[in-house]
Amino acid sequence: MKKMKKDLVDVLSSKIQMEKDEITQIVDKVLDGIKEILSEGSSLEIRGFGTFEVKVRKGKKNARNPKTGEKVDTHPHYVISLKPGQQLKDNIKKLEVPAQ
Repeated sequence: MKKMKKDLVDVLSSKIQMEKDEITQIVDKVLDGIKEILSEGSSLEIRGFGTFEVKVRKGKKNARNPKTGEKVDTHPHYVISLKPGQQLKDNIKKLEVPAQ
């Protein structure tokens, strides 16, 4: 299930006694800080959560456009990856897989 920033604000407001407008401003500032650090090409480690890294994805010749099937060449470009921390991995392992 996809969640939005509003859902994060709701969770935080249930845990701390602050107005939702104030929490929204704090979340926005935290996200701006993360964007700024990653935009510099730096990694960001958040203990217990994970490490955000900027990596170069190699270009490929003869890749295919999934919509049209047309062959295209892709160039090397940067992507952001998240290497989850052990605590996050452990929490994810506790999730139940839905029956199919």
